[in-house]
Amino acid sequence: LWDLNGNSLSIFLGHSAPLESVRFSPDGTKILTGATDQSARLWDLKGNLLRVFNGHLNDVHTVAFSPDGKLILTGSEDRTVRLWDLQGKTIQIFKSAEGSISQVLFFPDGQKIMTSSFDKIARIYPVKPSYNEFKKSDYYEKMNAGDKLRFGIYQFNDVKRSDNEKDLLLAADYYSDLGTEQTGEENLQSFPPLLIVKIRVFV
Repeated sequence: LWDLNGNSLSIFLGHSAPLESVRFSPDGTKILTGATDQSARLWDLKGNLLRVFNGHLNDVHTVAFSPDGKLILTGSEDRTVRLWDLQGKTIQIFKSAEGSISQVLFFPDGQKIMTSSFDKIARIYPVKPSYNEFKKSDYYEKMNAGDKLRFGIYQFNDVKRSDNEKDLLLAADYYSDLGTEQTGEENLQSFPPLLIVKIRVFV
């Protein structure tokens, strides 16, 4: 870290491979780095390591802070984008891309993210809100019971109160599948993209 006169203020030591991305937190008190050692790291301005974000299976190409500074995004060569809290817990994994992730960013309201990847597609996703917040959204009404349960935004009491036969059947299918599904990060599903934009390259 340097001042504008070229004086070195801090040195950040910890990554074991070259850096790919560096970002300041919105309040300017922290720095987030992503590197080809498959990790992202959170630092204070003095170069003290605050947190390591492990989970990607390949190089971390891009990192971003949410507008309120409470969440971070990482995009990787492993074709996934991860949403984390500042304690290093993965909240969501976005797996739609068919190429390595080149850029990630939050919308100014913090409710959506945008990703770009080497499959020449930009995607917009909703950030997973709390259950009560999501029940108020239009997006909630467009999803069936199976999807709501699969994405962790439907509760068992909702199923019991439903008089929709299709919803009950989808919910039953979901619960019957739980016995064969893996546990852990495999169940950290992301919502499908709200919008997909194919990028044309003109030569």
